[in-house]
Amino acid sequence: MKPMFEFEIVISFPGGKPHKAAVLDALFQAGLDDTIVGTGRPDVIALGFTRNGPNLEQVLTAAVAQIMAAFPSASVQVLDMAVLGDVKGKAEVIRRVRASAARKATAGDSAAFSQDFLYGPDGLP
Repeated sequence: MKPMFEFEIVISFPGGKPHKAAVLDALFQAGLDDTIVGTGRPDVIALGFTRNGPNLEQVLTAAVAQIMAAFPSASVQVLDMAVLGDVKGKAEVIRRVRASAARKATAGDSAAFSQDFLYGPDGLP
C-alpha cells in the first residue's frame, strides 16, 4: 500500500483572483477534484490535499504541475507538509518539486479565464 501524504498549497494571482466559479472549473478541468478549496481570502486560494503515492516528491510534483497547468501565471507555494519533520529536508523537496513542475507545465492561456464569458460581473451565470 502506498503511503498517504497531507499538504497545503496556496495560489496567488498577480492580476487578481478570478471569480470563484471560474477557479473551481479550472481546478476540476486540471484534475484537481480531490482537494479542499479555500477561497475566503481575497488575494489567494488555499488547497488542502491528502494523496497516496510512492513518495512525497512525486505526489507534490504531480499536484503542483496540475495547478500550474490550470493557472500558468499564478504563484504556487507549498505551505505545510504533515510528513516531513526536518526543515532542511522539506526545503530541498520543495526546491526539487518547483523545478520539476516548472519543466512540466504547459504554456498557454490560464484555464481560470477560459470561460469568463459565461459569468456576469457578480460571478453568477
